[in-house]
Amino acid sequence: MLDNRRDDPRVAGVRIGILGAGRIGGNAGRLWSRAGHDVLISFSRDPDGLPARAAALGDHVGAATPAQAVAVADVVMLAVPWDAIDEALRQATGLAGKVVIDATNPFGSAARPGSGQTVAQYNSARMPGARYVRAFNTLTASFQAAASTRPSHERAVL
Repeated sequence: MLDNRRDDPRVAGVRIGILGAGRIGGNAGRLWSRAGHDVLISFSRDPDGLPARAAALGDHVGAATPAQAVAVADVVMLAVPWDAIDEALRQATGLAGKVVIDATNPFGSAARPGSGQTVAQYNSARMPGARYVRAFNTLTASFQAAASTRPSHERAVL
């Protein structure tokens, strides 16, 4: 689980819950951990392997159920395949009032936004009360990882 560093007023880390432990969610978890934030990853195709995946991502990364990750998070990232969104949100519970970063893209067979409706409009309606943000969905995980290690004057800004 997350440590108690946030209880220390000298630490400015954020508690981040990630729904999805694949390329996008895992990469974000690794980078946020390196930056000193506490991260919980959840909702994996391999739930039994989630603790090992978390350990491989960094010192400040743990594994949890979606509901546990959301309950303790200041910020939640949704980074699951399009066809898994409904189930991830069903398991997450409690998104009202949370900042939710949506990194999904509408590739798959599940329902998509209607004509004239954006993915942001469609997905934000699926998370009533969440403080919805759409980001991390236009750059590949490998690009994001490589760009994060560039010198500060060469970094990409998202």
